[in-house]
Amino acid sequence: MNSHYLIRHGETEWNAQKRMQGQIRDVPLNAAGLEQARQAAQALKQVRFDLIIASPLDRAAVTAQIIGTTTGIGIHYNERLIERGLGAAEGKTLDEIGLETTGNPLANDKLARDWIYTTHLPPGAESIDALKQRALNAFHDLIQTHAGKTILIVSHGAWLRALSQQIAGEDMYYGNAVPHHAQQDIPLWRIAPLM
Repeated sequence: MNSHYLIRHGETEWNAQKRMQGQIRDVPLNAAGLEQARQAAQALKQVRFDLIIASPLDRAAVTAQIIGTTTGIGIHYNERLIERGLGAAEGKTLDEIGLETTGNPLANDKLARDWIYTTHLPPGAESIDALKQRALNAFHDLIQTHAGKTILIVSHGAWLRALSQQIAGEDMYYGNAVPHHAQQDIPLWRIAPLM
């Protein structure tokens, strides 16, 4: 049975500010994010995996490098693991987006994220359906290309959420740098946090 690991990058200052990162490449981890990545790396030393495949966006790449250095596992980068493109919303806070589109700040994180991810498509943004298909295709290609190996995928919140909807039939939230175990349980996958 297939078994793999999934993890979202560590926190960035933009995460703390509730600023949409999307596919912006050079948003670094903040001090909390670096510590989260170190803690995740220690937790991942307790499990067996053969390779790390990461998004090349800085926040995911650095998270993967910290894990790779701690575990001694090699890293490959894959462009198909990058975050959802958020078009005109990239670089803006949730409140700025709410004010621009509804005339009001978006009341809370869950409402705002649900609104952006499911109700409203910012101009130039990647659709949810396109993201789900990209995540599913990338995941299937990776596990077929590396058949017989256990993979740790280091990616982003919306990408992982889209993948979970596709392979587990669940809308899951991934906290920063919290490793998850994905176990194939035909036809769906079971996904659960390690820590």
